Amino acid sequence: MQSNNQTLGRQLGDISTGLRSEDYNRQVGLAENDINRRMSAQQTDLARNSGLANNFLERGQSAWAQNQGNSLSAMGQIPGLNGAKYDDARALMNIGSQEQNLFQSALDQDYDDFTDWRDHDNKQLGVLANALGTVQGGSGSSTGANPNYKSAGQNAAGYAALLASMWG
Repeated sequence: MQSNNQTLGRQLGDISTGLRSEDYNRQVGLAENDINRRMSAQQTDLARNSGLANNFLERGQSAWAQNQGNSLSAMGQIPGLNGAKYDDARALMNIGSQEQNLFQSALDQDYDDFTDWRDHDNKQLGVLANALGTVQGGSGSSTGANPNYKSAGQNAAGYAALLASMWG
């Protein structure tokens, strides 16, 4: 069980490292996209400032406006992306608790089987003791005037069963 727990811990660590690596790669991609947008905006500004043709300026302004719209759209997606980076960790956490419950139920069943095996002889002895006690009139339930009364037949049957078990 210790080895299984260690293996599980290593596997969860590897998964966590992989998830963090994916998150890092996503963040790098977003940063690269931001740099590209900024460079595009700078190129548009340079083209406008260099006095190029009016037609080019109009296209540059259109690209700049589109870039601004893309930037605003990307900024609107940031909260969702920030929350999404924890989805994999949440899923792992649920898997871990499900696996822990499965292991615990197996351990509980093993313990119940062990106690049944351990107490089997005592239970059998208790059944025999109850049977002998009933034959002797000591532990059975009876209705009548005196529940502790032992007839001669009961005493003889009890002693006969006791002697038979000793020589049997």
